[in-house]
Amino acid sequence: MQDSKWERLSAWGGVAAVICFVVSTAISGKTNPGKVAQFNPAEVLRAYTKSHNGIRAGAFVFGLGVILLLWWFATLWGMMRRAEGGVPRLAVMAGLGLIMAGALQLLHLTMDSAIAWRPQELGSSIVTIAALSSAVGSASTFGLVALLGAVSALAIRTKFLPTWLGWGGVVIGVLWLVSALSVSTFNGIGGVGAIAYILWAVWILGISWTIWRAPSKTVSA
Repeated sequence: MQDSKWERLSAWGGVAAVICFVVSTAISGKTNPGKVAQFNPAEVLRAYTKSHNGIRAGAFVFGLGVILLLWWFATLWGMMRRAEGGVPRLAVMAGLGLIMAGALQLLHLTMDSAIAWRPQELGSSIVTIAALSSAVGSASTFGLVALLGAVSALAIRTKFLPTWLGWGGVVIGVLWLVSALSVSTFNGIGGVGAIAYILWAVWILGISWTIWRAPSKTVSA
């Protein structure tokens, strides 16, 4: 298969990854973990017990999304490397950021799955463990900020992506950075994270559209 066809398929990988992330969020059905510190043990136990199947299924679907997003990123990596003249400095930063974000988010969801397996056996410690899981998930946003920052900086400087994707990535990165404050506090920033999540999905779709429209230019020799 010609490279251009593989590149088009990777664009669909980005679309499929977004679908997986949305489905994962929808089927998990658990109360927002960012507010877990405000709950008593009985409420946390109820949330995990009620949605135990959805939480575990959601973690699996999210994992599939990560695989698809890595496939999508392989083409984005080629675009960045070409834009950097074959010396992939920002491409390396973007790749490491994506790996960091995916690994920490999968750890968070795996911890949630473990809690949901037998939540009644954790007693009052379930609040602390759930809060730890939530903090790990919040820490994953630092990786997303690195990804967005690297891609956006290169897009603004070289125009290898449309300018609106570059500046849009800067805005989303700032929102993710604000939402990352939930590593140290659970108060008043959940909405920022939700907005950043939606815009990040749109950003991925925008890059996927760019790859689809100009596949022959996306990978360096």
